[in-house]
Amino acid sequence: MEPSKLTIGVVVATCLTYRGGLYDIAQSVSETTGTLIKHIWDDANANWTTDDVVLRDGAGKDIQLSQLEFGVRVSTSHPYVNKGELGLGMNSTFLSALASAQKITSKTYSFFWGIDSTISDTPRNGSLVLGGYDHALRGCREGMVVELTGLSLQSISGNTQNIMGESGKLQACVVPTLSTVLMLPYQYWDTMAEIMGVEPSPSNNGTSGALFYGVASIKPKSATFTGNLSITINDAVTVTIPNEQLIFDEPLIAGNGRVMRNPDWKNIPIVKYMDLDRNMPRIGGMFFSSAALMVNHDKNEFTIAPVQESAAAQKLMGIDTANDCVAAVEGGETKVFDTPAPVAQSPDTAHSSGVTVGAIAGIVVGIIAAVAIAAGIAFVMWKRQRTAANLKSAPVQELEAGHEGVPITEKHGHSIVEMPAGQIYEGAVEMDGTDRPIEAPAYTPKERI
Repeated sequence: MEPSKLTIGVVVATCLTYRGGLYDIAQSVSETTGTLIKHIWDDANANWTTDDVVLRDGAGKDIQLSQLEFGVRVSTSHPYVNKGELGLGMNSTFLSALASAQKITSKTYSFFWGIDSTISDTPRNGSLVLGGYDHALRGCREGMVVELTGLSLQSISGNTQNIMGESGKLQACVVPTLSTVLMLPYQYWDTMAEIMGVEPSPSNNGTSGALFYGVASIKPKSATFTGNLSITINDAVTVTIPNEQLIFDEPLIAGNGRVMRNPDWKNIPIVKYMDLDRNMPRIGGMFFSSAALMVNHDKNEFTIAPVQESAAAQKLMGIDTANDCVAAVEGGETKVFDTPAPVAQSPDTAHSSGVTVGAIAGIVVGIIAAVAIAAGIAFVMWKRQRTAANLKSAPVQELEAGHEGVPITEKHGHSIVEMPAGQIYEGAVEMDGTDRPIEAPAYTPKERI
C-alpha cells in the first residue's frame, strides 16, 4: 500500500508493522505505470505498477528481476487481510518471472511459518524457499494434504480427548496466508472450548480484534489447559501444536509499530465459522509452525510434512522438474543427486476409499505417489487429478434477467477457497457487463419453484 493511501488517523509505524511494509512510488527511479486492463478480473483493489525488484536470499546474494509488474493495494476490505501478499499460485507471474530468468528450475515453493516471536519467547525463523525446499526441516518420511482425519487435545498427563467425535473426516483447504492454525465449523470449536475449560472474552463475540484478527479470544483466568493440540491428516501424519503456540497473550501493535503482548486477554489460533453451507475448514499459516508445505506447480502436486522439533542448519534442495532431479544448494553451488525411480503404487493405494472430492477447486485429490528423492528420502504426495467418475453435473437452471443477492467482494483466504464457497449469487445471472463474472458455485444450485 502506498503511504499516500493511508487512512486518516492511522499511525505510519503501526501500518508498517501490520501491513508488512509500504511501497513508496515517489522514492523509485525505475518505476513505470503498469497496465490495469490486464488485471480488471483480479478482484484486488490495487494500482498496478512496474519496477525493478531485488530479492535477497538467505546467503545475502541479490537477485534482480527487471521491470516486474505488481499491484500496489489501494485499500483492503477487511483487517483480516493484514499483510502484503506474494502471489505464488498456479499462474503466479512472480514464479514465472524467476523461471524465465533461469533463477529457479521448477515452479516450486516451500513454506515454513516458524515460531512467531509475537507469541513465544523461543522464536524460530520461518522460511520461504523458491524452486525447492529445506531438507533440514523434514522430520519424517511422509507428507500429504487436505483431509483432516483426527483432531484431539492431549493433556500433560497423557490423556487424549477427541474433538471430532463420530464425524470421522473433514475436507480442508490449505491457505498459508491465514494467520491461524485452523478454521473450523463452530461445533468443533465449542467442543474444544469445553474440553479446555476456556471462557470467551466479552468483546467481539469472543474473537480477537488485534494482530491475529478473528482468532478465539478468551479470559486469562480460564486459560488453565496445559496440553497440546494434535492434528492428523489422512490417517497418516500427525502434527502437534505445542501449548505455547496454542494459548498465548494477545499480540497487539503499539503506536510506535512494535508488537506488544497484552496479558489481559489470551488468544487461541482457531477461527470458527457459522455458515456451514457456504464455508469449509482451512489449514492456516500458523499450522506450519509444526509442519512444512511444499507446492510444485509443474507437477500439480503439493506436500505437507512434519518438521524437526529443534532448529537445524538450513539445507536447501533445488528441484528440477524438467530433468526430474533434486540438487543440494550450498553456497550458491549445486550438488546433483541421482533420483531413484518412483515407487510403484498398488491398486488399493492408488484408489483409497478414504479419498473423496477435495476442497481445492472441486478437484479430486486422488492418486497417492510415493516419490523417492534426495538419497532415498520418500514423501507421500497426493496428486490432484480430474476423473469423469468423480465430477457430478449440476442441474440446469434457467437464466434470470435481473441480479439478486450480494455481489462478490475481494477474494481473500479468509472468505473463500480457490473456487468460492460463498459470496456468490444464489441464482444464475446473465453477464451483462454491469458486474464482474463470477466463478461457478461450490454447491449444487437449488431449483427455483
